[in-house]
Amino acid sequence: MTLVEIMLIFLDNKFVSASFDFETSSFDNFEVAFKERYGRPTTETDTPMQTKLGAKYINKSLIWIGRGVRISLNRYGSTVEK
Repeated sequence: MTLVEIMLIFLDNKFVSASFDFETSSFDNFEVAFKERYGRPTTETDTPMQTKLGAKYINKSLIWIGRGVRISLNRYGSTVEK
């Protein structure tokens, strides 16, 4: 089971954005599902990162750009855990 936190943003009573936070360990499952649903990403990057304590890791980012929509999927968000 994967816990997902969802934030929906409305401006002038119109939906403009959605954000989903999930555990980093679930990233691979989301990547497979998004690629199956939306196809190959428009861009795919691996960015070296480092925590304040010196731990190094790679943040994988996938972006799909379509007509009137932009989807961004990142392995890490505000923390290494999600």
